[in-house]
Amino acid sequence: MESMMDDNACNKKIQIILTTNWPVASEEELVAKNLHSIAVTGEKNKETTYQLSIEKQLQERDSNTIYQLDELLRKRIDGFDDIQKLTGAMLGAAKPINVIFEINIFAYAYLKYVKNYDIFMSPTQNCLVDIEPEIKKWKSIVKALEDFERLGQDLSQELAYLKVPYLKLRAIVARSTARDEQRALAVLFISGPSNSKDIGLDLGLNYSLNKRIMTAMVTTGTISDNRINSQGEIVYALKDETIPIVMFLVREIIGLDLISMIENIGGAN
Repeated sequence: MESMMDDNACNKKIQIILTTNWPVASEEELVAKNLHSIAVTGEKNKETTYQLSIEKQLQERDSNTIYQLDELLRKRIDGFDDIQKLTGAMLGAAKPINVIFEINIFAYAYLKYVKNYDIFMSPTQNCLVDIEPEIKKWKSIVKALEDFERLGQDLSQELAYLKVPYLKLRAIVARSTARDEQRALAVLFISGPSNSKDIGLDLGLNYSLNKRIMTAMVTTGTISDNRINSQGEIVYALKDETIPIVMFLVREIIGLDLISMIENIGGAN
């Protein structure tokens, strides 16, 4: 992180657009993972530096939006190197680069409160206005789940569709032996849609265990497995309509309070 915060970078801000789900980018859209991968390959082959590759790629593109920044937020042995390297290149550019990153709200909340990324990242005011209704809806549903769990108040007719997936997921992740399942949910929130390899590397799980865990959680109806990446691999993702279920369970079971983290997402700590 220190390399990012030199004298030239300390006054710069990377503009971001927050999303409340994980939209699939089209082939024409510039995706952060692809931008990063090309720069890494060029540097590895000694064709260029990472910094120059990023700047050249952006100069050659008409679009000023880089999508799915959260895909680079992966925990590896050397930490969160990928996202740090890309954001560092943006901050280290000799001339300002006029681009906006799109990133999921949960990934940014993690970066803000755990890694202090709000020092050099700033959500646009328009996106903060746009996401406010969704945050209010999530809070309302989480409160309903609290009342259901603690007071025995049944869910309203409007939220009745959440009862079965909630009970199914709770039965899996509430067990004291379900640490890997709990961590997998956190990965899907913070890093977004992930294939088995990514989840396994993030959590240190072997392939067969990882596959069993994800297959079981897909059956709850809270996680989808209908995305396929460019390598033909299954990509697991939280379903938009059941996000509040998972928010409630990760807070109650592992103490990751995402509701509190996103309530003042555009303000100071």
